[in-house]
Amino acid sequence: MTAQQLLNDQRHLFRDLPTEPLTVGALTVPCLVVDDRESSDWMNGGLDEKPRATVIVERSTMPEPPKRGALANYRGISWRIAEVIRNHANTPLRLNLESLTQ
Repeated sequence: MTAQQLLNDQRHLFRDLPTEPLTVGALTVPCLVVDDRESSDWMNGGLDEKPRATVIVERSTMPEPPKRGALANYRGISWRIAEVIRNHANTPLRLNLESLTQ
C-alpha cells in the first residue's frame, strides 16, 4: 500500500464511523471523537480537573484551520482550542479542546 492510498483510506473514516457536530465560529463540521476525558493534572494552585477532548475533522470541511485559542462548541459545552495538529496536507486536522466550563 502506498502512502497516498493510506491517506485516501482515511477519508472513509468520516463516512463509516458515526460523527458528532463541532461548531467553530459560525462553521459546523462533523468530527470524530478520539479522546474525551477529565484531566487530573497538577497545576500551580492545585488539581486541574477540566474536561478535555481530542477530535479529528476532515480537512476538506474546514477551508481554514482554526487558530489556537478559538472558541468551539461540542456536545453542548463551550471549549477553547488548545492545539491544532496538522501533520500532512492530506490528513485530518486533530484538535485538542479544553473545556471553558467545569
